[in-house]
Amino acid sequence: MARLRSSSILWWSVVLGVFVIAVLSGIIDLSWQVLGIVLLCSSCELMDSSLGMGYGTTLTPILLILGFEPLQLVPTILVSEFFSGFGAAFFHSEIGNVRLRRGSPHLRAAVVLSTCSFVGVYAGVQLAFSISKQALTML
Repeated sequence: MARLRSSSILWWSVVLGVFVIAVLSGIIDLSWQVLGIVLLCSSCELMDSSLGMGYGTTLTPILLILGFEPLQLVPTILVSEFFSGFGAAFFHSEIGNVRLRRGSPHLRAAVVLSTCSFVGVYAGVQLAFSISKQALTML
């Protein structure tokens, strides 16, 4: 349990550190809106990581209703879900839901899923930027 706690502290320290660096360097303009979106995204990611779904399907419509453009959302949600998936995999391994050790069937499945996810994220982002805005926003 102590190892899991120190891993969790390290993980959250890295995430918080990246956020603080982004704010201090001016990449992110800190406001109540930004903090609200971070809280919303974190809640959707918690739901996704614990239940196995719900991040993009919940977050995308909410952010569209809040006025974000699809071209802002598609790459951001795909890339953020890709990276947060690694965090979820790490913690599932830490608490023993899966064994991500060399030669394990869980690791082989994770590598296949990660590779397919990377290809899907890359293709989705490229497609979002290459098609017209009208085609992207059609229902």
